[in-house]
Amino acid sequence: CAMGLATPTAVMVGTGRGASMGVLFRNAESLEQMQKIGTMVFDKTGTLTMGMPSVTDIASDENLSTKELLRLAGSVEARSEHPLAAAVLRKCEEENVSLIKVTEFEATPGMGAVAVVEGKLVAVGSVAFMKSRGLRPASSESTLGEALVTVDGKINGKIKFSDEPRKESLPTVSALQEMGINVVLLSGDRRQVAESVAEQLGITQVESEILPSEKANRIRKFQAEGQIVAMVGDGINDSPALAQADVGIAIGGGTDAAIEASDVTLIRSDLTLIADAVSLSRASIQTIRQNLIWAFGYNILLVPVAAGLMYSFFQGDVPTILTPLIGDHGFLNPIAAAGAMALSSVSVVLNSLRLGSVSLKT
Repeated sequence: CAMGLATPTAVMVGTGRGASMGVLFRNAESLEQMQKIGTMVFDKTGTLTMGMPSVTDIASDENLSTKELLRLAGSVEARSEHPLAAAVLRKCEEENVSLIKVTEFEATPGMGAVAVVEGKLVAVGSVAFMKSRGLRPASSESTLGEALVTVDGKINGKIKFSDEPRKESLPTVSALQEMGINVVLLSGDRRQVAESVAEQLGITQVESEILPSEKANRIRKFQAEGQIVAMVGDGINDSPALAQADVGIAIGGGTDAAIEASDVTLIRSDLTLIADAVSLSRASIQTIRQNLIWAFGYNILLVPVAAGLMYSFFQGDVPTILTPLIGDHGFLNPIAAAGAMALSSVSVVLNSLRLGSVSLKT
């Protein structure tokens, strides 16, 4: 009985403790895999950062005013679902800029969008997006956190953005690194942007300029190197990578698709729960091992006693003090045997219950 209870009791208490903390494990395998993680990959936008970028500056050439540039860019971005598009629209609202209905809208995920605005072909996006459209912007024309704006094939200006890291990102990354876990930042942004965030958070390994369709392939690359990989994300674009990872971790405030593809869900948008989840997983597995060692050793010792091992020692001459336990001939009393079996089960359950109050190192 004790050996049969060793694992499920610890798993039950561990998952219950996780739920009370705000961490939902999909199954027992998810709880077990968390303690094996060697590499944890974080999506940048909306996961390590607030996911609410804001426009900090608008620059235009002599042919357009900054307000007109914002009006054209906002009209295109009104049809886009990218976080930077939302930032442009918020800026338009702040500046009381009226938007124009566009036609022939086309978006390239993670790169930019283009549409016809009042007969002009307006494009908003990254350097790579502009190059894909046949333009050759100079490297100085787009720097950290900026998007280029073109009108009829000519670069007329740029919009600068800022997306601050979450306040809990740095302590979370530090805690994971102290646990011996390699932390990787994965982003579709340009290398300068991704490396800027990584530097603020103490992350040394950066995978940048990754298209949404390529994220799962990067997870496979880490797995091919023999690593147990966790992926942390919140968006629809992260879903394939979350499903591919050995442990997919979805932020509770993320999309339904991300949560469905994950193995672990954080009820709150609090990254510190990730380090807590790893600690809880390690404590749960340690408890399971303790339970199995105890149950196995206990049975190895007492099953032979119950089978009559003591008979060969006493040869029917049992000391009076021991007769309540092993009778007159050295065979274990059935009542004592039943009590011993119950004690082994109770001890395993009590040890598992300790998980409910054990201190987690984060």
